[in-house]
Amino acid sequence: MKQESVREHRFEVARNHDGWRLDQYLTHKLGRLTRSQAQRIIKVGHVETSSSRRMKVGLILREGDTIVVRQTYGFEADWGDQVRVLEVTPSRVVLEKPAGMLVHPTANAYFNTLTDWAERSGYGRLHVVHRLDRETSGVIVFGRDSTSAGELGAQFNGGAVHKEYLALVVDKGRRHEVGAGGESSAPLGFDESSVLPRLKVWSGSWAAGTRWLCIGRTGEQALLKVWIEGGRQHQIRAHLAMFGTPIAGDKLYLHGDVFYRDWLEGKADTKVLEREFHALHSYRLKIPCLGIDAVGSLPPWCGEDFGTVIP
Repeated sequence: MKQESVREHRFEVARNHDGWRLDQYLTHKLGRLTRSQAQRIIKVGHVETSSSRRMKVGLILREGDTIVVRQTYGFEADWGDQVRVLEVTPSRVVLEKPAGMLVHPTANAYFNTLTDWAERSGYGRLHVVHRLDRETSGVIVFGRDSTSAGELGAQFNGGAVHKEYLALVVDKGRRHEVGAGGESSAPLGFDESSVLPRLKVWSGSWAAGTRWLCIGRTGEQALLKVWIEGGRQHQIRAHLAMFGTPIAGDKLYLHGDVFYRDWLEGKADTKVLEREFHALHSYRLKIPCLGIDAVGSLPPWCGEDFGTVIP
């Protein structure tokens, strides 16, 4: 759903934040913003204070100052009505994220994110432990405090988390047949030769392992179950593209970095995409020693073609 809206966050500076810089304070209060992102928000006029002192990114705050962060969105996507709550305990929250929704704030979108939705819905300020790309849907777990987030993070870092995805890939050469599997352990890294050198991932030095099993086919597309070791940026998308079967609808790895740059600038022919978001879904997340086994719903793109083939 998309709607025109004005969103506002209002803060009163507490004693323990007296003497903080304004950009430092926003980084702390809005969550997961970098200092440079907070500075950009201030410079474009989205921040007001009750202080009579001149507004600047390095403004020193005093106890009792009021800070207001406000932004008008023309037609900002609000995916909150599509979020599913899978599990809530005193230490964690497990959610199912819709495709198109950011996990946490960035400089350009710092309200209608999954963490913002959770806070507005009464789950508190969640601690991010792992991430999904904006267009990737599915299961994601958060810690409810720093201690539980640390425990969850230790499981991810220790390789004790089992992550299962569903991916619909373009397979014109029939490299995937039902019942057949494959894998890639190709090291990954940023593609410095790309026109998007700090975004596109290709060959590099990051250790990464991806396994898959074909569980269905229709026409020139194959449905895969995918398991990963590690969790590098764009790992599944890059490994499957390197194998010759990029994910359906992937603006970067299916249509190329020049297309993606043009898409960012609003100049690309979007008819070739055939779908709004790429077809990658975090379907199941297991952390055995913490008793977590969260299974999401089937993504819309499974449809009638694949709904009966997924155990």
